[in-house]
Amino acid sequence: MIVNYKLFEKLMSFPTPVMNAIQNTPGAEITEKGLKLEVSRYQKPEQAGMTSIRTGVFYLPELKSPYGKHYKQRDPKSSYGGSQYITGTIILKNPYTLKAGTGGLGPQKAFIELYGKDTYKELESDIFSMVVTRGGWSKANHMLVEEWIQELFDKWDGDVDLSYDIAKHSNEGNRLRYALQEHIIAHKIRNKGYDSVLSYSISGGFFRLSEVFDLRQMEYPEESGFLVEKLNNNLTGKDLPKIQEFLKSLGLELFPYNLNDPTSEIGNPLVRDGMCGIRASYKHGKLNVWFTNLYSDPNHPIRKKVEEFINLFSSLQK
Repeated sequence: MIVNYKLFEKLMSFPTPVMNAIQNTPGAEITEKGLKLEVSRYQKPEQAGMTSIRTGVFYLPELKSPYGKHYKQRDPKSSYGGSQYITGTIILKNPYTLKAGTGGLGPQKAFIELYGKDTYKELESDIFSMVVTRGGWSKANHMLVEEWIQELFDKWDGDVDLSYDIAKHSNEGNRLRYALQEHIIAHKIRNKGYDSVLSYSISGGFFRLSEVFDLRQMEYPEESGFLVEKLNNNLTGKDLPKIQEFLKSLGLELFPYNLNDPTSEIGNPLVRDGMCGIRASYKHGKLNVWFTNLYSDPNHPIRKKVEEFINLFSSLQK
């Protein structure tokens, strides 16, 4: 195993309130792989395995969080939380930490700290003027709302491919506003090199972790017992040669990869292995390496080596 001492030292240098919050949160631990958290969330059963339109997943950063009562859904019509209780383990490499409560306040405050209050006000204004209050969106058809969302995402570099899903599934209460805001904020915080937003607050007179927004997960968890430690690598096209060089050092035959090929947005093979098991997608300047077929097994030795290299390579770029 490659031990990333630089990563370990960075995590151990968290500000005192953050370190205290970690120490006071059951299951939280700084390891050589990153900040390990035993997380939980309440979600609607139909959300399991679905794409997260926010391009990230919210968790409570412990199994029996004092904040869990706010999400344990009693009313099936409620916009947040749910009856399905999911638990798992995540390992964060580069969280953005700040003092905030639950309910998505952390990502909002993080965006303001990173980009400024004026930029946040502009974002908020655009969400309302371009989508939410535009001709009474709730009475408009999904196709029309989808067009408005695409216009918004074109300006703020959101994922236009998710416009339809956001329009379809965000028609209750304030869900559309916050879905759009958190979607854009997730992209912007990832662009700064962070894999998550980790909030802490005071509970029982002591600092304690309150909420985590994992920016690496594009789908909601299906069942308990999951483990997420892969870094959302924030790779760009210029990183491709280094990745290809490492794949070649493993004895793999490279497949010609053209970043300018339109099909690269969907994902093209990186190696000739008879199965096209290691692929990369390239969109909006971002490169994402992923695995299929035989390499779908997270314990496959080649996959583990590739992930280890990319995780280390990515953290060293920061």
